[in-house]
Amino acid sequence: MLLSIRDRARGWVAWLIVGLISVPFALWGLHSYFTGPDEQVVAEVGGEEITEARYRQAYQMRVQELREAWGDQFPSELLDDQRFHESVLESVVAQTLLRQFIEDQGFAVADSHLAQNIRSIQAFHDNGGFSEQRYQQLARMQYGSVSAFENEMRGSLLNEQLSSGIGDTALVSERELVLLIGLRHQVREFEYLRVAAESFTDQVDVDESALEAFYRNNQDRFRTRARLRLAYLELDPEKVAATISVDEDDLRRMYDAERHRFTTAEDRRARHILISLDNREEAQARSLAEALHARLQDGEEFAELAAEYSDDTMSSQEGGDLGWISRDDMVRAFEEALFALDEGALSGPVRSRFGFHLIRLDEVRGGEVTPFEEVREQLEETYRRDRIQQDFFEMSEALADLTFDHSGSLEPAADYLDLEVRETDWFTRDGGAEGIARHSRVVEEAFMPEVLEEGLNSAPVELADGRLLVVRRLEHEPARVRDFEDVRETVERELRAEQARKMAREKGESLLAQLREGELDWAAVADAAGVAVTGPLSIQRGSGEVPAAVGQATFRLPHPDNGASLGEAETDEGDFVLIRLSSVRDADLAELSEQERRDQRQRLSLLRGNMELDAFIDALREQTRVRLYTERL
Repeated sequence: MLLSIRDRARGWVAWLIVGLISVPFALWGLHSYFTGPDEQVVAEVGGEEITEARYRQAYQMRVQELREAWGDQFPSELLDDQRFHESVLESVVAQTLLRQFIEDQGFAVADSHLAQNIRSIQAFHDNGGFSEQRYQQLARMQYGSVSAFENEMRGSLLNEQLSSGIGDTALVSERELVLLIGLRHQVREFEYLRVAAESFTDQVDVDESALEAFYRNNQDRFRTRARLRLAYLELDPEKVAATISVDEDDLRRMYDAERHRFTTAEDRRARHILISLDNREEAQARSLAEALHARLQDGEEFAELAAEYSDDTMSSQEGGDLGWISRDDMVRAFEEALFALDEGALSGPVRSRFGFHLIRLDEVRGGEVTPFEEVREQLEETYRRDRIQQDFFEMSEALADLTFDHSGSLEPAADYLDLEVRETDWFTRDGGAEGIARHSRVVEEAFMPEVLEEGLNSAPVELADGRLLVVRRLEHEPARVRDFEDVRETVERELRAEQARKMAREKGESLLAQLREGELDWAAVADAAGVAVTGPLSIQRGSGEVPAAVGQATFRLPHPDNGASLGEAETDEGDFVLIRLSSVRDADLAELSEQERRDQRQRLSLLRGNMELDAFIDALREQTRVRLYTERL
């Protein structure tokens, strides 16, 4: 595109173009041309903007954590709950407040500590140890780049330091420990009966007008999520690699140019005589060195002269023998002189910072060049890697240019690069899709306004495995309320269930009122409800023996006083439950082992620490201007 402008814009036309371009540059600066449109801001914390992309990343991570925790039981309706979205945003705000405080206080994480923590993450391990390749792959997949992940990790460690500094200072008194253990290990004996909503389903009478009214009043229940299908081009390094052919002459030229890579390290065994400058003038030291050099040339023994004249006390005792010497072992002047000698040769006086040296090269080892045939496979691997990088880079540049210049179509880039325009299945913004739509960066790019609303090609998206994608909108279905006829059966089913729950509650509340007034006893209530009594049961808090709602309601009841405490609960299925609590027995601290006491103290300390951290965050929030734009979530 730039080349075509240069070729066509001549004379006054060129100056007109420059003039037109210069106006927006002057008014808005270069930045807007390279950064694109501003991202949607969903919150502001002390002047720092939290973008939708940043929120979306936290949202995707929270959803992923919940999917892993819940498995097949994951409640998908949670994704439609505005409170869930707001809770994610609140967590991002809290992290931001902590990070800002940390930065203001000048806290830091050492690189060694960061590396140690990264290496301890099991997700980055492969074959029993840390895998650099897997680390980079997963870091890019989740954060776009390794540096972005490390910055996030560094921030998490700093947050952890601060959180520990606050939480670890939480103190637990003996009185609190006794109360906690008494409550946690408290045993309650009770019985209950269930008025099942399902038993009223056949009694529910609904007509068409009731169905339509229920549909109108509960439209969010029948709203679809916005979904999208993409067309895309994929540039795959592996497919580029398959097109590379190897030229034997190129391999030979590589071998000749990089012969040093295939040459073994050369070591030299030498002797020397050192005439130091410690107690001599330089001229005097040079004169002595030259005299000794002449005597050596006349045939006198090197070892004898070294023993008599060398100021290197250690080597002089060995006849000047220095042993085997590699490059970079000695000072520069000595090394250059030594590695310039032929085997058995003697140098003239060599000046170094220590004085003058007479050097004799006794033996050479190493320095052999590996034959071409033995390193051909290695050369080919390097050749292919370099060619792949070069070709992939050039194709990436072409892909970016062509999809930008022809922003309304993928075909020009596909034709030029011989790529296939592919299509995805339908997917929503909340993940769980297959193919390229399972990558959060692709989903994020696909829902950018330029792609979703304007129908333009996306910017290139790099995946963790090195693939490069450009996507464009193929089909888009905005979120909408499904037509009544399409969901009529669902509407009727939900209305019947709601009415049945209401009837079960009315029946249960009536029986409970009669029980409290003494009009009916517990056995008569069971007969009136037509159900059997469950119990008596003895449970502690958090027991899985009864429905969660029943257990929670039971432990909210007051201690029985001259009889029993009565209560109610409603299960997830809509059943109304009547509860009769007969006794409460607190735990005795003396009954617990020392280990159990320590565990309970630690649990309470953690709870107190979390409370103090929450209070600290609340204090930071009071001192900081925080604005939430929840309507943009």
